[in-house]
Amino acid sequence: MSNAFILKILEDFVEVSTLAGLRITLAELKIEESPPPHAKPKTLPAGLVAVYMFKYGDKFLKIGKAGPKSVARYCSQHYGVNAPSTLAKSLIQHQARLNLSGLEEANIGNWICRNTTRINVLFSANHGPAALSLLESFLHCRLNPMFEGFESQKIIAQPASSRHLREKALQVASNNALATALVENIERNNLN
Repeated sequence: MSNAFILKILEDFVEVSTLAGLRITLAELKIEESPPPHAKPKTLPAGLVAVYMFKYGDKFLKIGKAGPKSVARYCSQHYGVNAPSTLAKSLIQHQARLNLSGLEEANIGNWICRNTTRINVLFSANHGPAALSLLESFLHCRLNPMFEGFESQKIIAQPASSRHLREKALQVASNNALATALVENIERNNLN
């Protein structure tokens, strides 16, 4: 991956931010791309906020945001398991999804540094927290990171068998006419 790929996405973000009434220019967005092996950031530069991304191969794993009060989140928390919702925890729990094995608390931080690309997009904190949240959300939508959101919210994005869909619809169908219609449609189209 190159900065050109991220740059194109950020060009689109600038358009979205303009529609949102923000005045962010492409020149204000600083891209830092660190291919593996990368070093953990030492600090978040004063006066800046950041959206950070971790990428393994062609898959974006995690996208997060950091402001002046979340420097530890930006610098170190994702490399360990002692904070809520870290990349390290997600990788240990779901390593089979990436055809990995042997990841554990003792080695996960080093594995992340040795095997993932870290991309930071920094800009002035003067744009406010809404601008930071907008960039993070935009990148979530655009890049669909593997370890974001709740699994239950990803059902639509995950392929499900028609049998599974039928069973779920039947569970709801007892009290819901729409679900009953869905079950009938599934049976009529013989999607089993």
